[in-house]
Amino acid sequence: MQSVTLSLKDDGGSPIDNVNAKIFDDSDSFVTSGTTDAAGEISLLLDGIPDPGLSYIVRWGRVYEKQMQNGLTQIIRVHEPLVAPATNIFDFVLEDIPTPESDEEEMCLLYGYLADISKQPIKNGILVFLPRLYDPDAKVSGFPFPAQPAIVDGKMLVNEVRAHTNEEGYLEVKLPRTSIFDAHLYGMETPGVQIYSQIYIPDRPGAKIEDVLFPYVASVDTEIDSVSVAVGDSAELTVEALGSNDQSITDAGCLSALLEFISSDEDVATVEFGNEGQLLVTGVSAGSAIISVSRIDGTSAPRVPGIPDLVITPSTIISVTVT
Repeated sequence: MQSVTLSLKDDGGSPIDNVNAKIFDDSDSFVTSGTTDAAGEISLLLDGIPDPGLSYIVRWGRVYEKQMQNGLTQIIRVHEPLVAPATNIFDFVLEDIPTPESDEEEMCLLYGYLADISKQPIKNGILVFLPRLYDPDAKVSGFPFPAQPAIVDGKMLVNEVRAHTNEEGYLEVKLPRTSIFDAHLYGMETPGVQIYSQIYIPDRPGAKIEDVLFPYVASVDTEIDSVSVAVGDSAELTVEALGSNDQSITDAGCLSALLEFISSDEDVATVEFGNEGQLLVTGVSAGSAIISVSRIDGTSAPRVPGIPDLVITPSTIISVTVT
């Protein structure tokens, strides 16, 4: 038998661990399986034959939001004896799935899949987006504004749009960036009661529909990564948070309900939100402390796999010195 290595990396050359591969012979009978280690490799012992080698079928497991170059199912040929330049090391590459984007600069393309609770695709599912009528405090005359923007490229946006899923439960729909609509998803309802939710459209060419219908805090900026304060005094830090839908989160009550800032030593410094959404760091006694930030549990729809880690800038912690 020959020592065989399956090597899995991303298109930047970094190893990818914890991905399963199953090996079948050329009659499609199962032979063995393995999972990539920290080096992105699976080591196997397989029979081989002289050039061109004994054929095996490799079937890789799916990796969320990644695609395998040349497909998840590929053929390898194991050589025995191994004569240069032949090799029994086989390279596989995972790459990001290209993100669908709108072909119009002022529009955002929402895309994604709908499924039932057994994860089967919903065929011809319907997702409705309705304009939210808006009447300003003062205007010359005319109708309430049907959307913001109300007119795009000379077209008045006065009616709802219905996005339908295909056979695989997939849908796409273009909507004006930074607009707010009422959305209704058929299926999320009780008999006789339709559920409408207000949604915000991201300011970018494309976005996953789950990040818009079920947004979460994606990033937070604390302005600075260190602060000095005297005992008894408070320093104010500007907090800017963004949702996965690009929605800015500035309200103090909303920020405090979504994010938790913790001082490593409250005998040295405390931290809390002010009435205007600013972060107040108060010196209690001389010394140093570290302030960390995290999402509050339960503020995002559970996902498998989970949502990306919170992006924190300019640093993951704020160093506090109290004098």
